[in-house]
Amino acid sequence: MQDEMMQVPPSDLQTEQAVLGAVLLGQPFESISELVSEYDFYLSKHQKVFAAMRRLWVRNEAIDVLAVSDEVERVGGLDIVGGRAGIAELLVGASKV
Repeated sequence: MQDEMMQVPPSDLQTEQAVLGAVLLGQPFESISELVSEYDFYLSKHQKVFAAMRRLWVRNEAIDVLAVSDEVERVGGLDIVGGRAGIAELLVGASKV
């Protein structure tokens, strides 16, 4: 019976939000990217946001809500992350920790 049960990888969605929100609030992306990659995030929307942050960082551009929203929209997937509001909500997640 246990073999039939779906295995769910461990995840902590609040921590994922806090990490992304911390970058949006000014935590240096480089210090975060040394610890995690986009594949460490359980939710695909968090993976997309982190990947957008990485692309901005590589181009030496600002990483803020507007820039990340524009980058996610540029490559497609703004609807997957919950739109611009979904990205802005990450700030709330960061403030709860």
